[in-house]
Order: sequence, then structure tokens, then C-alpha cells
Amino acid sequence: MTVLSFFLFTIKFTHEELKKGITVTLIGKIIVDTCLIFLNGTNNLFLIKFFMFFHIAFTQIILSSVYPLIMSISKDDVSYTKKSFIESLFNKLGFLLVALFLGRNLFSFEFDYNTSLILTALVSFFALLVLFSIKNNESADSNTRFDRKKAAAYFNKNKVL
Repeated sequence: MTVLSFFLFTIKFTHEELKKGITVTLIGKIIVDTCLIFLNGTNNLFLIKFFMFFHIAFTQIILSSVYPLIMSISKDDVSYTKKSFIESLFNKLGFLLVALFLGRNLFSFEFDYNTSLILTALVSFFALLVLFSIKNNESADSNTRFDRKKAAAYFNKNKVL
């Protein structure tokens, strides 16, 4: 699903459309995370599973749309490397912190599922602020849509790809 989303975002959407889509998705993710925070500890498993589906879907959409957004701003390998490094670092760091602290008390504060959701909602909120701070500095030429015929010819010529 991520590959299909990435393909769709790269082909169909301009920078502004992609930015609006990510903004809506981030707001949706914050709302879903907030609903999950309030549902934690209840016996309403249907709603929890329902919102978890959207939580996972929104996360995957956001992760798969970051690369096309970066490429519409800065078309170099350094940006992609930084994005990959930051994504990998925080992914591993998040797993490590959850593994170390989940279910434990630290300074009379219990790290549980709600704590993870609150941190996720906060990070999503900060991502939304960063997204609002991105200025549209692309030229009129780069705002044009993806040319499928050029891409097909390129991939037909370079069989290794």
C-alpha cells in the first residue's frame, strides 16, 4: 500500500496539493490519536480497532508522502539521505524507549499505552507546525504534473532499473 501511495503522490499531486493532503492527514491523525487516548481502558474494542486502523493508515500515508514533498522542495540526494537517517533513527529510538519504559514507573509516572499515544500526538502536532513553516519556493516549471510517457521511455531504455 505504501508503494502504491508513493506512486500516486509522485504522479498525481503538485507540491501544494501534496502539502494540503499531508496537512489534512496530520490533523486526522491527531484527532484519531486523541480518540484513542480517551478510549484506552474502556471495553469498546470495536472503536479501538476502528481507530487503530486509521492510525496505522494515516502513519503510512504520511511516511510515504514525505519523500515526494522533499523532492518538490529540494531535488538532491542529501535531502533524501537526511530524511532516511532521521526516519530510521527515530524509528529505532522509539522502539528502544518503548521497550525500556513500557509498563514501568519513572519518578512516579507510569509509561503506558496512553503515554505513547500522547507522545505520538505531540510529534504529529510539531510535524504540522513544521509543515506550515515550509514555504512554497518552487518555480512554475516544477509545478507541472509528472510526464508518464517520459518515465516509461526512461525505464524502457534503462532495463536494469
